[in-house]
Amino acid sequence: MRTLSPAYAAAEDIAGAWLLDLLGLPPDSAVGFTATMANCTCLAAGRDHACDGLADTHG
Repeated sequence: MRTLSPAYAAAEDIAGAWLLDLLGLPPDSAVGFTATMANCTCLAAGRDHACDGLADTHG
């Protein structure tokens, strides 16, 4: 993902540094965010559940 979006890479670096500071870990510790696709999947499932039946009443 870092090569696809410089903004994503910058946000990940800032969030990672913030987490390391918050948890009192050494600044050179490795940080990785892996739940991005899981979050999108859950949001899509929630949207589908919340919108279930709307097409029947409006269409």
